[in-house]
Amino acid sequence: MIFFKKTILLPILILVLSLVIYFVFINSKPEAYSNKNAIELPLVEVHELNSDYYFTKINTYGEIITTKTLDIKYADNGKINKVGSISSGSYVKQGDLLFQVDSFEITNLIKQLEAEKNIIQFNIEKLSFQIESKKAYKQELNNQKSILEKQLENKESIEGKVISKNSLDDLRLSLSKLEEGIINIKEVINILYIELEQNKSELKKLNIIINRNNRDLDNTIVKAEFSGHIENFKIYEGQEISNNEVLGKLIDTKNLEVKFFLGGEDYNNLLKFMNKGIGSEISVEWLVGNKKYISKAIINRFDGELDKEIAGINLYANLINNENNIPLGAFVEVSLHRKIKDKVIKVPNSSVFNNSYIFIIEESRIKKIDIVIINEEQDGVLIQNNNLDGKELVITRLSNMKDNMKVQIVSNNK
Repeated sequence: MIFFKKTILLPILILVLSLVIYFVFINSKPEAYSNKNAIELPLVEVHELNSDYYFTKINTYGEIITTKTLDIKYADNGKINKVGSISSGSYVKQGDLLFQVDSFEITNLIKQLEAEKNIIQFNIEKLSFQIESKKAYKQELNNQKSILEKQLENKESIEGKVISKNSLDDLRLSLSKLEEGIINIKEVINILYIELEQNKSELKKLNIIINRNNRDLDNTIVKAEFSGHIENFKIYEGQEISNNEVLGKLIDTKNLEVKFFLGGEDYNNLLKFMNKGIGSEISVEWLVGNKKYISKAIINRFDGELDKEIAGINLYANLINNENNIPLGAFVEVSLHRKIKDKVIKVPNSSVFNNSYIFIIEESRIKKIDIVIINEEQDGVLIQNNNLDGKELVITRLSNMKDNMKVQIVSNNK
């Protein structure tokens, strides 16, 4: 009997347990909903367009160079007998002594030339005196000639009455001798003039030689032509040097400029600047570790033609108010700015298609709009404001974007 009860209860327990599991499963089953009413549209982000005044910017890199550099050298052979208180790396002021060359031979030559000059000057004075004396003597002969001519004229008028023929012949003979004397003195004066001019010519040549040697004497003292730093200075007392041997370099470290390169689209942007950028102010930034030193510069010139090898052009700008003392040779970042005359709109690079059009939203549909690009910046593209103020620009790029496509906006970036 007991065995029968157990046999009956076991199936009942299994049935109850099965019903419990079934109801738990039914209650935990996810509820299914119909998807027939959902509209699947492409999702896009938009950005509100606003016009403003912008500065076009060109960023590039350059190097600080000097406006002046000079090789230290001597124009002739010589021996150095004095050196200034300088060495490589020294700072010198304009007019400071660099070195001096032994001037013994030049000094003696100048003394010899001065002695020859004194002799020639004495000869010129003597010849000038002789010429004046001969000219006076010639004038005296002319006076005597005039007197004799008048006497002869008077006596010829009364010839045969009081004056004899012999007396007239004597007058004619005296007059002839005077004329001969005048001719001779003229020849002497002409010869003296020739000698005088020869001596004057020699004096001019001598003065040129003396002046040249005086310049050579002055050049034996070599001074700094401008203030700056000395590099590669290799001079010592007693050193024999040859003509134009480079003995060092003087570098102007005060009047500096930045040399930088522009090519491609940056060069095209430069052409839009007034005077192709000449006279424009630029920003020069020198980065040392985490610290930035900023100075200003004015573009003053550029190379005459495009460099075909680097497909661009080099420009030069004078540093102004270099209060941060950006040094010679520093590698710097250069920025140029130009204010655009009219208000324009900046759009993200990703929103521009083929550099010719963008998409805006109108009544939940995208509309293709042709654009005119003013300038391409690193952080966007500047375009003309063709009544686009306040419009919503599509900034999401879809693979199948087309005009009049219906989309769904997911956000609005102001």
